[in-house]
Order: sequence, then structure tokens, then C-alpha cells
Amino acid sequence: MSATATLVAFDPGVSDDAQALRARLAPEDSSVAATYQGLAWELQEAALEAAVPNWDGYGGKPVERGTAIAARAFLRALQPTWPMPKILVDADGDIWFQWQRDSSRTFAVAFGPSGAAHYAGLLGRSRTHGEETTVNERLLEVVARSLAELYPDALRVTA
Repeated sequence: MSATATLVAFDPGVSDDAQALRARLAPEDSSVAATYQGLAWELQEAALEAAVPNWDGYGGKPVERGTAIAARAFLRALQPTWPMPKILVDADGDIWFQWQRDSSRTFAVAFGPSGAAHYAGLLGRSRTHGEETTVNERLLEVVARSLAELYPDALRVTA
């Protein structure tokens, strides 16, 4: 039984209309939560697979603790209405979050051992790049603007 079903069944102070609305909204909310839970598992799995030297068979550096901590903080800060990124680990042990429409429209944020965020994007005719020392409002604003340019038809992308 889902948590929503439990709330509806044992919440007699809530009107029938409110209970019906809650039940209608629950599948979408559950879907978003499940998607982010999936990304959290994907991030954990990628970090664990790359936690040892030569993890890729080509001399890849391991993902360090600071890298994984910063990447988890970024994942928690992403807005649930934004398109979901791919999660990648590079040979330097950095964790990347990548959104890509095609070869000329892509945006990525990478985290290394210091926890700093490095971002870069090809957004059609424009480009962006920079660094933030932590996951902060400025970084999230850059991500929101970049995703709005990558996915202009997705009005759900806002800062």
C-alpha cells in the first residue's frame, strides 16, 4: 500500500474533493520521486564502480569522497521539473551531470575532489562556462538558464 493511500484512508478530516485531488496527483509525484531515486542510485553505483585506481582498465583515477559528496549535494538541489541528466565518471575521477540534445546543444556540470562545480555548455549559437566553489544559487541559476536554452519547448525549466 502506498503512503498516499494510507493518508487518504486514515485522514477523515480531509474533504472528499481534497482526497480525490491528492490521489490524482500521487502518481505524478511518485514518478518524479522514483526518477530522482533512480538518479541517486545511478550516482552511487557510478561512484562505487569508480572508487578504485584503474577502475576503467585504462588507468582511471578513483572517485574521491569529496567528489561524491559534492555530486550528491548537486543532485539534491536539482529541481524535479528539470529534464533528467546522464551521470558519468571520467578518467580523472570527476563526476559529470550531462544534458544533451545533439552535438551543438549540450550542457554539463562536473565535480572533482575539491567539491567545486565546473560547468560548460554549447547552447546552439551561444556558449557558457565557469566555476562555482560550491553548489549554490548562482550555479543553479546557470543550470536553469542553460536548460531553458537547451529545452525551449519545456516551459517547466525555471530558475
